[in-house]
Amino acid sequence: ESLSRFLKKNEGRIMDDEFVREHVADLLRTIRTQVIMRNIGPYTRIRLARIARDLNDIPVEDVESLLVSLILDGKLNGHIDQVNGILVKKTQETSNGGDKDGKNPALGD
Repeated sequence: ESLSRFLKKNEGRIMDDEFVREHVADLLRTIRTQVIMRNIGPYTRIRLARIARDLNDIPVEDVESLLVSLILDGKLNGHIDQVNGILVKKTQETSNGGDKDGKNPALGD
């Protein structure tokens, strides 16, 4: 969060340099993927909009791109339900990821 604020505040001075811009983009991607993996840990289903909010309201399309990379790299076992805007993680357990009545707070149930 503080990195995003710093970059927005100093965008002109920092982002004018192509070398720096490229590395900042890589750094942001790395940080965002780490935040995603940490925040989705306890859930089997989570809305992409929720993940976007956790990442300082980045566009859902950016979240989807990050998730696709994680899935293709084998770092995340799951799939994206694009119709409903939900990440569905595959687990080895048979639980549905919700509480005893089947509701999942991450989905707003």
